[in-house]
Amino acid sequence: MSKSIFNYNCYKTYIRDWVQAHPKKGRGLYSKMASCTGIQPVIISQTLSGSRDFSLDQAYLISEFMGIEEGLEWDYLTTLVYKERAATDKLKKSLIRKATALKKQNQMVGERFRDKARLAEFQSKIFFSDVDFSLTRAVIAISTGIFDDVISRLSELGITQTKANYCLKELEEIGLIAKKDDQYIILEKGIHIDKESPYYKIFKESVSNLVKSRFGQRFKEDALNYQSLATLSKEAATVLRSDMLQFLKESSKKIADSRSEEIYVLNLDFVRLQ
Repeated sequence: MSKSIFNYNCYKTYIRDWVQAHPKKGRGLYSKMASCTGIQPVIISQTLSGSRDFSLDQAYLISEFMGIEEGLEWDYLTTLVYKERAATDKLKKSLIRKATALKKQNQMVGERFRDKARLAEFQSKIFFSDVDFSLTRAVIAISTGIFDDVISRLSELGITQTKANYCLKELEEIGLIAKKDDQYIILEKGIHIDKESPYYKIFKESVSNLVKSRFGQRFKEDALNYQSLATLSKEAATVLRSDMLQFLKESSKKIADSRSEEIYVLNLDFVRLQ
């Protein structure tokens, strides 16, 4: 059902619409509701089509059947039930105010989720637009986080102090790092960007060129550097691709579980040219 319970001021209308939204307009669903809740079918029918109201116990059983868990939705539903059962105008008005407050609370929760999604998108655009942001964040992870140490390590990676200051400022502004007691810390474990994003291509190309453009031939002794132009059968290519995917899956878990001590570049391409 596309409509939220917060779009309704009457719980009976909500339940009827919920049933109608099912295949075949909910045929047989009222009987199943009665069977699962133990509420007599006649009571369900009379309540949803007449002036009768569910008790709080009955409302709980039906909400459980509908998949409404305890939380804002459950609080709102019970408020609507209480409102319909209220014997005085004073109590009814009080419950209407409570329902309105719950609606606003739900709206605020929704806005926080949307804001978080917008922030994540903005973070990704900034972060993946320049590989130096990634290097700066990685250096913070493996260093003391103290400014001079961070600047010194970034200098070893070919990043000037001016660029380092810029990266630190931007990363702090978009909430990926923070400065606490004169020490930079990482605020998020990971950040993701969709491979369809234009920034993904920029970042991928930057990582591919990182070692050869910035470090030339100054590889560490334990570095792996391998390129090959090969001819393969379709079957062999499929097997190799599957093996690489499994390797990446296992590697991702090991990286996530590992302490941050050193910075590595893992760059893997497997492309059919013709």
